[in-house]
Amino acid sequence: MSAYTHRKAALLFAVLAIFAFFISQLYTLRITEVLKEGTPISLPYSFSSKKGELTHYRLKVRFQQHASATVRIVPDDCLEKMEVNGVSVPLRNIPTGSLCNWSRGFKFDLGRYLVPGENVLDLWVRAKDSVAGLTIFPIFDSSNSYLLFWGTVALLFFLLSLYFIAAILQISKPLRILLMISVIVDVVYLSYTDFNIRTFDVMIHTGHFDYIKLLTNFHFPNPTQGWEYHQPPLYYLLAALVYKIATWLSVSPFLLLQLFSLLTFVLFLLFALRTIEYVLEHLWSKVVAAALILFWPSGVIHAIRLGNDVLFYALFAAAFFYLVRWYYQMRPKDLKIFALFAFLDFITKSNAIVLFIIAFLLGLVLWCQGKRIWKKESLWVVAAFVAAFAINFADNIYYALTTGADWLVSNVVHTINKKLYVSNEAINYLYFDFDTYLKEPFIDAWHDRYGRQYFWNYLLKSSLFSEFFFSDTLHKNLAVGLSFLSLGIVIFVIGYIISMKKEELLEGLPFFLLFFVFLAVLLAYRIKIPVACNTDFRYIYPIIIAIAYFYAKALNKLQKNGLVVLTSIGYLQIFLFASLSIFFFV
Repeated sequence: MSAYTHRKAALLFAVLAIFAFFISQLYTLRITEVLKEGTPISLPYSFSSKKGELTHYRLKVRFQQHASATVRIVPDDCLEKMEVNGVSVPLRNIPTGSLCNWSRGFKFDLGRYLVPGENVLDLWVRAKDSVAGLTIFPIFDSSNSYLLFWGTVALLFFLLSLYFIAAILQISKPLRILLMISVIVDVVYLSYTDFNIRTFDVMIHTGHFDYIKLLTNFHFPNPTQGWEYHQPPLYYLLAALVYKIATWLSVSPFLLLQLFSLLTFVLFLLFALRTIEYVLEHLWSKVVAAALILFWPSGVIHAIRLGNDVLFYALFAAAFFYLVRWYYQMRPKDLKIFALFAFLDFITKSNAIVLFIIAFLLGLVLWCQGKRIWKKESLWVVAAFVAAFAINFADNIYYALTTGADWLVSNVVHTINKKLYVSNEAINYLYFDFDTYLKEPFIDAWHDRYGRQYFWNYLLKSSLFSEFFFSDTLHKNLAVGLSFLSLGIVIFVIGYIISMKKEELLEGLPFFLLFFVFLAVLLAYRIKIPVACNTDFRYIYPIIIAIAYFYAKALNKLQKNGLVVLTSIGYLQIFLFASLSIFFFV
């Protein structure tokens, strides 16, 4: 290892150490023990109860000076009484609807009632139906001046470090500046969004968080006995490590898990930008492509979510970058690195199989052109695929053979709500409902009025806002504007793809395959299991790299052909799209 490499490794270690120190100053209170009627339990907790039954929970809480004392309490179903250290806490200022909100609960600042050291928190929760339970977790209080100071310092240091890391990766200065702005938008969104606000299957029993907590003790669950247990293990192993670090630092594990998601999403952005830098020549083309990647709305939403999607994006972007470089330069080393990242991605999420399909098709094209394909390096890819497939699907296939569970997604056949199923006719895939798409700001997996019956409606709308609603008028208006502009982006992209000549197709073949293989896999998945949410764009989010590439190429082609008006519209469209996206979140 060279002296230069040693210096880079030492600098990286110093950066991580200092950043970890700043994060360690973001104290939250710590729940050390939870008792239900005197019996130890773990949160989140639910159980079968009698209607109207009142349950007493006692929590032991450790609090230290300057820590955030705010918690989110999610009662199932109604919180009737609360005490801290034997002192009654008045609940009259909390709306009754919040006290009985079993999905979101409410925030409460315990600061005035807590003392440094150990505290006792008593909660009485009454069940409205046959299921009862409780979830409570500490959250970061940005109004705390001490925490706000350290959080700001941590952000500034992180942005500075990220700027220099991007420079080392040979990302040009304008793109580095856009990257900084993008991360600031993500952090602003994080500052007002708890981990359970816009997420999927985190706090439900056998959801993502249950999986993480099981792996803190290296207990691997039966994939057929939980909603998320069929997922491959890499994300959950890493998240379990983050959870243990949070416990050690007395930091909210949920906040640290959100920061872990943000860091992995930044890794996705870095490799996506490296790819754009590598394949595009003109600066403005790079800026346009980068703006699409950095400010695509659902990216901000996904950046701080708990779940394996974000790690899948990051590893996919890394693998795809090295695959693209191998395609252009045919360096065996790049194929080996691709195999490593593709393997890691496949044991993160099954969608990564797309990487191996693209690699196979690229190799086939190169072989047909008479170019030499190194057998030794190709065997690395084959070995990575076989090993990852075994880790990912062996249990699924075993339980499919022994229990009748679905081999692809073990939890679908027996557990998914039948109300999520939609029609599976040709019209559902051939028709696009323009009227609904432009009138309804958001999409919903449960109701037809938002356009869920049509594959392309659901795909495109979920590409902007996933399956989440923003209720205020400003967000609805911005969403309509972004929806309108997204149609223009699609027109430019499809127009370029249709107009591609043979040499353009060969030049952009990795992106062409990324675009169409992902779409084909998603179509097949929706046809196999016709559930509305199976068309969610989050399953194919890395396709945004191909969309950005095609859009930039489209503007170049229009400019070369002297179509100044259309070129100007294309640039203006991206400026407006990025601007509206920023305003949407800040």
